[in-house]
Amino acid sequence: KRKERRTQYKAAHVYFTKACLKELSKELYKHISGKYKRTMKHINIAFIPCESQVFSLDFPDGFQCYYNQNKISQRAAAMERMAEQIATLCATLGVYPAVRYRADNERNIEFAQIIQHKLNRYKADDPTMGDGPEKSHSQLLVIDRGVDGVSPLLHELTFQAMAYDLLPSENDVYNCLKSGVEKNVLVNENDDHWKELRHQIIAVAFQNISKNWKTYVNNLKKSLTAGDKKRKERRTQYKAAHVYFTKACLKELSKELYKHISGKYKRTMKHINIAFIPCESQVFSLDFPDGFQCYYNQNKISQRAAAMERMAEQIATLCATLGVYPAVRYRADNERNIEFAQIIQHKLNRYKADDPTMGDGPEKSHSQLLVIDRGVDGVSPLLHELTFQAMAYDLLPSENDVYNCLKSGVEKNVLVNENDDHWKELRHQIIAVAFQNISKNWKTYVNNLKKSLTAGDKKRKERRTQYKAAHVYFTKACLKELSKELYKHISGKYKRTMKHINIAFIPCESQVFSLDFPDGFQCYYNQNKISQRAAAMERMAEQIATLCATLGVYPAVRYRADNERNIEFAQIIQHKLNRYKADDPTMGDGPEKSHSQLLVIDRGVDGVSPLLHELTFQAMAYDLLPSENDVYNCLKSGVEKNVLVNENDDHWKELRHQIIAVAFQNISKNWKTYVNNLKKSLTAGDKSSI
Repeated sequence: KRKERRTQYKAAHVYFTKACLKELSKELYKHISGKYKRTMKHINIAFIPCESQVFSLDFPDGFQCYYNQNKISQRAAAMERMAEQIATLCATLGVYPAVRYRADNERNIEFAQIIQHKLNRYKADDPTMGDGPEKSHSQLLVIDRGVDGVSPLLHELTFQAMAYDLLPSENDVYNCLKSGVEKNVLVNENDDHWKELRHQIIAVAFQNISKNWKTYVNNLKKSLTAGDKKRKERRTQYKAAHVYFTKACLKELSKELYKHISGKYKRTMKHINIAFIPCESQVFSLDFPDGFQCYYNQNKISQRAAAMERMAEQIATLCATLGVYPAVRYRADNERNIEFAQIIQHKLNRYKADDPTMGDGPEKSHSQLLVIDRGVDGVSPLLHELTFQAMAYDLLPSENDVYNCLKSGVEKNVLVNENDDHWKELRHQIIAVAFQNISKNWKTYVNNLKKSLTAGDKKRKERRTQYKAAHVYFTKACLKELSKELYKHISGKYKRTMKHINIAFIPCESQVFSLDFPDGFQCYYNQNKISQRAAAMERMAEQIATLCATLGVYPAVRYRADNERNIEFAQIIQHKLNRYKADDPTMGDGPEKSHSQLLVIDRGVDGVSPLLHELTFQAMAYDLLPSENDVYNCLKSGVEKNVLVNENDDHWKELRHQIIAVAFQNISKNWKTYVNNLKKSLTAGDKSSI
């Protein structure tokens, strides 16, 4: 185990934050060999990080030594200590700050000089200290409370100060007792709520706490409501609860169960004595290893009666559970067998008195219970030792019928019980026969595996021939890492195209496109959003230009001159189109594209068409049918059906732009035609079948 653990780490780096005792260092040198030891040195970290940007020197007497005239003799040592601590902080952060101080106090000047001296020493040891753009401009300010007398007072009004004053926390953990249960609450940066509230004024903090609490309660109510619905759904899975105790139940537990299981669902709650362990479908164990010794060993004769009582009770509970009332038979050569059989019979009679139906039925009426010892057959136990089952139990350290094996560094669990078909087949076979069958099964498995792999290769080859080449288009800027991965996985043999195209519109129908910009209307017309108009027009113009570029047209831009914004918008679109034309000179070439026009108009041109559109079948469908992704999900006769409301459906394509009344007439007409055709086809089908 030690050798295995050693390979987890390649080397050891040992750092002492304080001076190390010679005895300890010698011991470490002994136990860490030179092969693994990379570093062993002392680093002076003499500060305590309180928050991500707050550090403490952990020197409460420093304040008194700095200001109190009665401790003037300790001042020099205290300043040396604090300067060293501050210097180690700077060295740890890797900064070499310019030291600044408040000159009104002579001690500040002296303290700043000591700090500078310490920093110079660290700089001499590490010339790279303070290098880098972020660290080169750092400053260290040596000031006292005389600079700002208000901030400390304001800090006392913060949530952090209040918490530190009122809560007896230890190691930034406040231990509270609520409803007799102890809970630990973090009062440091690892808690998001504390991080958010700590520097807020108490009144503001309490408002935010109240607000967050209400939000939490509302979310909790929603989750509980959803949980209740789920629980109600789960409750309908079972009609009733039958509770059986295999051992005597504590009164407290039974009372709790009575509370939580209502009378509506509770059918049975009683005690049944099941004192055996099922090993296989027809093999049971009493789980009483000392039973054999108590039955035969003369030194344990005093325990025999109790052991026989216990085993008889276990056997009787097995019979009662199986519902059999067997005739008890025994081998008369041993007096103990007679006595044991009588005890078992007594136990069985008691169970029979409680349940008169015990043993009823054609399969159970002829059952027998044989009380025998190993003297009846001395060969069978020996033969059993030659079975695959006995060998497995002897050699495999299984636990709960599961053998845990390690293969190629991977742990695998193997079942050694009836839930494994191979075990079920092999367990009672002689070892030699079992190994022959294992070898035979293994060969069959390998052959089948080869066949399946060959078939899989054929399928993969067939799949490969489905596409001759790959054309990859990016609708947005693609990350370099992603493009590199695609280049790796798509070989040059199949890769035809890989480029970026700017598609900033959504096709709704074959000749209808949307900019997906609901706020565009408000920005265009609303005077309150005039500040957003320029950006909105730029965005919409870019989207329209990408549509034209994708369609390959370079239209003549026309506009309604009654509105100044139309003129401005048309000019922006023209500018965008010119840019795309410069990138692709062939844009707009061809007889079909050369005469294309783009009209910039507003609703003032025609106020009737939008109203007429509201009378179309399409508008009615969009208003009444809750469709998602152009699919309407309807429930008919308990069966869900999906209906397309887009151009992929021929009926929708025909009806969508018709006035509602006309559309309904056509639907009725088409339905009658469909029914007549169906009747004709069925009649023709009958004739052909005859």
